Amino acid sequence: IWGKLGDKIGLKKLLFIGLIVFGISSFFSGLANNINILTFFRFIQGIGASILLVTSQAMISYYVPKKDQTRAFSFLTMSIALGMTLGTIIGGFISEFMPWNWIFWINIPICLFVILLLYTDKPVNTHKEKEEPLINQKFDFPGAILIFLCQASFVFALYMGHKLHWNYIIISSLLGSLLFLILFILREQKCPYPLLKLSLLKNIPFLFTLLAGCIAFILVGGNLFLLPFYLIETKSLSSASAGLILMTYPLFFLIMTFFINKILQKYSCWAVSIMG
Repeated sequence: IWGKLGDKIGLKKLLFIGLIVFGISSFFSGLANNINILTFFRFIQGIGASILLVTSQAMISYYVPKKDQTRAFSFLTMSIALGMTLGTIIGGFISEFMPWNWIFWINIPICLFVILLLYTDKPVNTHKEKEEPLINQKFDFPGAILIFLCQASFVFALYMGHKLHWNYIIISSLLGSLLFLILFILREQKCPYPLLKLSLLKNIPFLFTLLAGCIAFILVGGNLFLLPFYLIETKSLSSASAGLILMTYPLFFLIMTFFINKILQKYSCWAVSIMG
C-alpha cells in the first residue's frame, strides 16, 4: 500500500508522514494507562513503522545512482542491524532501571532529528523520467482493502487459534483469509492500476529474492519476538540480561554485513543469496 502511495505523492513526503505518525503514536503509547489504549496506539505505530520500512528502501533505488546502490543498500542493512543491536541493549536497560514509558518516548527525538534532515536536505532524483507516469495513476482502494482483510484475518487466526481451541471462528478466519487472497489476485489481474503487479512474480531472480527475504524475516521475527519471553519467564533472567543475550544475533548480523559488502563487489547478488 505505501509503496504504491509513495509513487503517487512522492517518497520524501510519505517518509515525512511516516515519521509524524510513528512519533505521535510513540508519544501516546508512552502515556497509555491501560492495555486497550496501548494496543490501539501500537496499531497506529505499526502503520508508521511500515511506512518507514518501505520508504527507506524505495528512496535508495529512487535517489541513489545505480552504480552506488549496492553500497547504499549495505549501509541500510548495517543501520537495521545496528538498530536491532542497540534496541535490545537500550530496551533491556530501560525495562530494568527506568519507567516503561521511555521504551516509546526514546523514539521521539530520533523522529525529530530525521524530520530536520528531511527539511534541510534537497535530494536529487537521478531518474525522474521513469517515475513521472506513476503520479497520474489512480490508487487501488479495493485491492488495498482486500489484502488488508486477508492478512488481518490470517494473523487473527494464528494468534487466537490456541486460545479459542481452533473452533469455527478460527476456521472461518482462515477460510476468509484464503477467500480475500483469491479476490485480491483476481482484482489485481483485471485492474488497470494494480496495487501489486503480479507479472513481477514471473521474474525468477525477483521471486527468489522475495523468498529469501521471507525466510530471513521469519528468523528475525521468531528470534526477537519469542526469545524475550523464554529468557525472562522460563529462564528467570532480568530484562537487562535478556537484552544482552538478544544482542548476539544482531551483533553478528552487523559484523557480517561489512564482509558481505566486500563480497558483493566481487560476486553477483544471486550467488551471495544462494550462499545465504
